[in-house]
Amino acid sequence: MDETAKIAIDIGSSSVKVVVGVPEGEDLLILGCGQAFHEGARRGVISSLEQVVGALNTAIEEAEAMSGRPVERAYTALGGDVVWGMPTTARTEILNREGRVDGADLGRVLKRCTEVEVPSDIRPMDVVPCRYALDGESGLVNPLGMIGRELEARAFVLYASSRHAEMLTHTINQASVEVLAMTHEALAASEAVLSMDEKELGCLLIDIGHESAEWMVWHERTLLGAGTIAIGGRRFTADLAAVLKTTSEGGDHIKRVVSANLEDEGLQYQGVEIPDISGDGVKVIQGFEAAQVLFERGQQLFTEIAREICRLDLEKHLGAGVVLTGGSAEISGLELIAERVFAQETRVAGPRGFSGETEPVSSPQWSVSCGLLRWASRPEQFLFNQAPKKTGFMNRIRNLLDGAFD
Repeated sequence: MDETAKIAIDIGSSSVKVVVGVPEGEDLLILGCGQAFHEGARRGVISSLEQVVGALNTAIEEAEAMSGRPVERAYTALGGDVVWGMPTTARTEILNREGRVDGADLGRVLKRCTEVEVPSDIRPMDVVPCRYALDGESGLVNPLGMIGRELEARAFVLYASSRHAEMLTHTINQASVEVLAMTHEALAASEAVLSMDEKELGCLLIDIGHESAEWMVWHERTLLGAGTIAIGGRRFTADLAAVLKTTSEGGDHIKRVVSANLEDEGLQYQGVEIPDISGDGVKVIQGFEAAQVLFERGQQLFTEIAREICRLDLEKHLGAGVVLTGGSAEISGLELIAERVFAQETRVAGPRGFSGETEPVSSPQWSVSCGLLRWASRPEQFLFNQAPKKTGFMNRIRNLLDGAFD
């Protein structure tokens, strides 16, 4: 396998995406991608392993054919309410004889940031360094090479349900792919769509997926808060189907052609043909009627996020505004609802800063998978995020051999 290639696998609630890329200087070159849809998940939980693995194999085949690289080892991400995070701090002595901070010291103090008491079914998934202090001097971004006696780290630690993390790893293993590391979907999306200036000035990222929306607040290039709201594209579709008495396919179609912006003049004259829920024939509904449904659910989504941000006293850190991404962020007019709720300029964003085969992965639905490539290119981002080890005969043999030669 080409060790320079980075491979990302994003298993969502309705589709699987695989992206292959290689670092090229400070840039990332996209070599290929693959996508396949499935119906093997319900409310963010895998309900049919066979369907999801089948879709994954299809996406892998497409990515391999396009990139010319084998998909054998990959990075992945987990989202939903099974992931949560909190800020922590930890200290450690500088063990270097010269008193100079080295990589081992940084690794040790960040590791200690994860050593807090959590339920037995929860495990640390990722650590995002925020700031360091050396002998009481705070505000350091990177103390590597500095001289001191005690190093303190302030970090944001992301935790995940062990069961869900293991299930995600098991699913990918079923496609004969090893999981190298795992992070939060919203963190990966941040890597794909946010600029350093946005992270510096402060912004709110909202990744709207099929089942839920994950949010993160950044300020001074540090992660201040993260959370999940159980409202995603599926809820918009279900609302439309219920109110307009149409099928799920009809609701999904309306969601793609009608704007959620009630001030869109064209809504008054727009007619949309949809199947009747009985399955007998079709009917025509007015665009404004559908827009009201989309508006109400969009307003609820953003209001719940705003309420949580205010509870955490983070609303003052949004100097660069709000960024929407994820497949369901493409619902027309959502950004205007967000602007009203947050009173901040809002944009919809897809992956940027990549080269190569970028056209197939340019839309917001590819932000997590492309962001994983950038995240994977920075080893410190997943230093403590080794995915659960695969079980089985060969793995036990490797562990025995490793122990024999330690």
